Amino acid sequence: PVQKATLSLSNEAQYLMITQTSIKYIHELLLQRIGELSTPSQEDLVARFRPNLLVGVDKHHDGTTCTYSTPFLEDEWKIIKIGNATFQVVGGCSRCQMICVDQKSGIRSSEPLQTLLAVRGSKAKFGIYLLLDDQQLLRTES
Repeated sequence: PVQKATLSLSNEAQYLMITQTSIKYIHELLLQRIGELSTPSQEDLVARFRPNLLVGVDKHHDGTTCTYSTPFLEDEWKIIKIGNATFQVVGGCSRCQMICVDQKSGIRSSEPLQTLLAVRGSKAKFGIYLLLDDQQLLRTES
């Protein structure tokens, strides 16, 4: 069962996670759609999506090495373990116009939201919300 999150200064969940693979994929689509001069860097895209966690995936749950080239694979995850911390995935993050604001200049455009809508549908989901399993963390630290 999913625990009830204790939220403070957040909208939907305690944490928002995105993967480098998904950022790279959106970046490549933007390059194709609007060209190199108009496309934000991958670093700037990360700033627009405002995650707490940016994850590079390089190992399967059993410890074997992998290279994921599949964007949005995080949509299928249910539980994530980072060090001693275990997180429950509580849903996808539906995106709005805020990701269209350049974090450095404050200038608004229609991207990357239009690209997300074209690829992901009307909810424009990008990233997953996480809930920290506090009880599990406390048990491992004791």
